[in-house]
Amino acid sequence: MTRIRCPLRCAAILLLAVAMLTLIPAFQIPAHASPAEVEARILRAVAFVKEEYYSSGNFSGFLHSTVGNESARSYAEDDALIVMTLSSYQETHITTAFYADLKNAVQSLLQLQSAQGDFHQYYDFQNSTRGPSGRLYYWNAYAIMGVGYAAYVVTEQNNTESDHWLSVVDRLRLCIDTWLPRSQTQSGAVIFAFPDGANRADVDYNGALLMGLIHIAAFEYLWGSRNIAETYGQYSKRIADWLLKLQERDPSSWGNGGFYSDESRNLQTTSRNAFAMFGINSYYKGIGLLLPNQRTSLEGLRLVMQDWAQGYVEKIMDASGGTSYGRNASGLIPYPKLTQTTSVALAAMVDVWIDLGPPVYWDDCSRLYGWIVGSNKQAVDMQTDSGGFYAGLDSSGILSNTDLTTTALTLYSLIRAQYVSIPGTYPIQRSSTATEGSTTIVNQSAARKTQAAVTNSASQVSSTGPLVLGVAGLVVLGIGAGLYAFRLRGRKRTRRDGRRRLRRC
Repeated sequence: MTRIRCPLRCAAILLLAVAMLTLIPAFQIPAHASPAEVEARILRAVAFVKEEYYSSGNFSGFLHSTVGNESARSYAEDDALIVMTLSSYQETHITTAFYADLKNAVQSLLQLQSAQGDFHQYYDFQNSTRGPSGRLYYWNAYAIMGVGYAAYVVTEQNNTESDHWLSVVDRLRLCIDTWLPRSQTQSGAVIFAFPDGANRADVDYNGALLMGLIHIAAFEYLWGSRNIAETYGQYSKRIADWLLKLQERDPSSWGNGGFYSDESRNLQTTSRNAFAMFGINSYYKGIGLLLPNQRTSLEGLRLVMQDWAQGYVEKIMDASGGTSYGRNASGLIPYPKLTQTTSVALAAMVDVWIDLGPPVYWDDCSRLYGWIVGSNKQAVDMQTDSGGFYAGLDSSGILSNTDLTTTALTLYSLIRAQYVSIPGTYPIQRSSTATEGSTTIVNQSAARKTQAAVTNSASQVSSTGPLVLGVAGLVVLGIGAGLYAFRLRGRKRTRRDGRRRLRRC
């Protein structure tokens, strides 16, 4: 396939840029310095990750764990999460301080790729052996998610890196093009394999895959082939349609607002819900660019996010912000309260707040962050002295083991929290006099009504920042929505070609 080496240069960009830039003076978000507390935690966690890097004569990678009797192994899943995390730091901090470490993680993952395009589960340093491969195992979803996200955000920030990432994306495409056509069902779900011999479609791995496909497609749209971008957009739409069918929308159901873990529809777990929302959030931001003629309902996707935040996240959080393991028809499953589960819920909720805007969602994010750093029922700071993170809490105490998966996911959530000024005060001034209809916005209940204002009347919206940008996205449907989300998302900066970007936070 011939690659097209040109950035976006269409009238839609210019019209959208002019329209959005004219909104900045009226809806500017106050600048907030990065809180020293969270930055210090982030740097400690990055130091922990860097410390786990190990090189032998045959392989270089990050050790999952160095405690107990566990073999010294580097896992594809960990590599991918490190890539996603460090690229998010680079994206939000506008720095290449850890770019070499990011590339090390990418290289470690690529060393695990098999001749069939998929990835071995791990490399065992003690025995010089690799884990299983040869099927579309679940960890391939993380590989596509982490590296696909990095390819887009790194090159969107610095287009001189596009040549390097073109070759990396080609390696991911080998996996996708080999396995996805044979693994995606007519329903849109992708069936993943598991080492125990099982084959099933779980919402979390489909959500992770969806996030990766959207970002790879956006990367191809900018730096590669528009045809590939459209093909991956079609794959993405089918996955998204399947995920959306697994969200419970019946207000009388025990599962209202949440995503069922699979098609059995008898369990909702927090981790799987969060990864499903990773995919939906990415789909919301990018599908208008990739499939402009499909005219995907952005309003419908916003209602999905709202129902999930109110019907699931706010229902499974305890008073201190900790997330229950999940729920079923019998009620909540409170334990274990895992650090990585609360972390992925936090990261997903940050993007929900960015997309929707009501203050209550920012408050939810702040509570989730607080649980991680010690405002939990046992008053335990989940970050260790070494910079890693404890696994979580159960009913009797702390789960004290620490590994790279938990640390990478929690680090990612802290970076996302810092991006929207957590910890701190609400970053957008709350109005004591603004009204929505005849109701003054003075509390959480009324704050939720601002979401209805987004849908029903842009003229009634009184909040600023992401809430107003959500209105603009509704006005500029199709390609405009996608271009705003991917080309103007993040911080305002000037690129060499003179195009200007928006600063959200």
